[in-house]
Amino acid sequence: MSISLNLNIILFIKNITVGDVLSHRAGLPYVDEQLTVNDVCNWSRMTSLLAAQKPHWEPGTTHGYHPITGGFIGGELIRRVDPHHRSYGQFICDELDNGFYVGVPNDDVEARVAPLIKKVRT
Repeated sequence: MSISLNLNIILFIKNITVGDVLSHRAGLPYVDEQLTVNDVCNWSRMTSLLAAQKPHWEPGTTHGYHPITGGFIGGELIRRVDPHHRSYGQFICDELDNGFYVGVPNDDVEARVAPLIKKVRT
């Protein structure tokens, strides 16, 4: 991606492009601080930790999957550039597909989630 929007303005992280974020080349696959479940469930806490985190490699120089942080980085990017400041899930639902969910609303779980059944060996 040739767009070189500096995320320093958006996420307060220097020298990371939108292309770096989308291709897992931002250098932020994890934060150095030990995380708790409460941390990972707290959007503000995670984005603050990521904003303070020094990249683990120079952004754009190599690839490393960002399984925990990628959603926070991309979601915060969308929230900050969207004029309505919507979350990633709300943005996608409103703009692309109103049947798409990131997570499932509590009142819609039964209709949208298949039960998983663990077989017990006898």
